[in-house]
Amino acid sequence: MQAVREKYEKKHPSSEWRYELRIRYFISDLRDLHEKDTVTFHYLYDQVKDEYLSKELTGLAQDKAIQICCLALRHYFINLQDAALDKKSNFDYIEKEIGLHKFLPAPTLSSTKRKALRKVIQSNFKKYVSLSDKECMIQFLDAVRTVLRYDQEKFRCALGTPG
Repeated sequence: MQAVREKYEKKHPSSEWRYELRIRYFISDLRDLHEKDTVTFHYLYDQVKDEYLSKELTGLAQDKAIQICCLALRHYFINLQDAALDKKSNFDYIEKEIGLHKFLPAPTLSSTKRKALRKVIQSNFKKYVSLSDKECMIQFLDAVRTVLRYDQEKFRCALGTPG
């Protein structure tokens, strides 16, 4: 990194630069990755979650979005009891202080009424309460892989003729 910085930062202002750490290669067995390299596993989880929430996923089924949301909520609140989201004050705290945008993609938030969303999250969250943090993260990554192929990279290219 230092060599890149020395060579190119002199030619371009630092405001044009953005450094990003991305996991681009990982073993396909997520449990094995977690056992062998927990730090990389956690970076992968954060990377996939950020990418999932920032993508405009058209046609994402609401039940899949809710499943992924509940797994992310469970990971975020690993010590939360199964009935904790049934309390209005707890759910209000999540909505107002943390934000559902950290757990659901924007199209799902905008296309569903808050009251209906609250009910479906509360009922589905109970399915994941018994999961450990590790299992939550693995199931989250498995669920996201069905709607966003984060394990594959695609590059756009085009053939052209010289002008």
